[in-house]
Amino acid sequence: METIKNIIKKSGAYIAFAVCLLIALTAGYLVQTKNSNNPKEVADTEDPAPAQAFITESQPAFPEDLSVDVDKNESETKSNSVKDSTASSQSTAVPTAAIKPLALSSPVSGPVSKAFSTQPAYSVTMDDWRSHSGIDIAAEAGSEVKAAEAGTVTKVGKDNLLGVYVLIDHGNKTITGYYNLFASPSVAQGQKVTKGQVVGFVGETAMVEKGDAPHLHFELTMNDKKVNPLDYIKK
Repeated sequence: METIKNIIKKSGAYIAFAVCLLIALTAGYLVQTKNSNNPKEVADTEDPAPAQAFITESQPAFPEDLSVDVDKNESETKSNSVKDSTASSQSTAVPTAAIKPLALSSPVSGPVSKAFSTQPAYSVTMDDWRSHSGIDIAAEAGSEVKAAEAGTVTKVGKDNLLGVYVLIDHGNKTITGYYNLFASPSVAQGQKVTKGQVVGFVGETAMVEKGDAPHLHFELTMNDKKVNPLDYIKK
């Protein structure tokens, strides 16, 4: 009887193991069947390829001679730009009248007593050495001073060193200055004058040249720079 019980126990264990194995095989079969019927799900479970791989494959090959093409295109673009600019300037160019050469007349009759100089020259009055930004033309006190060229009076005033003066603008950044005049000039600021018109009289108002004989201190400014009037006075 005891032997029969042991056999039954062992048989029960085998049966239980067999049942478990059968259940496992059945479940595996069902899962395999389901996956084969749904390939999309299987594909979804696989690791996707890296995004960089797809980007690399989709990009076209970079040409080795691209730098040459770029230089060529840039050169052509610049060439076309220059041509367009030239054509535009030619089409919009407006002819202008030629600037008349400056030919001044002497503002007073008399010899030059002191020349124009950018280098220091001796001053009798100041007893020192200094540059001379114009020319001194010897003339008796009271002599008429005439406009060296037609223009517009831009200023009438008194300088602490060069005395009473008149400035006349002749256009093209050309200005003549008449200094050491008598106290009352014959013109006013804003007045238009003709060449040879009297603008004042030789005086003795230039404190820096008091020690010199009576004269007109005459200056010429071109493009904001003092130049030698003798280079433009018509002989």
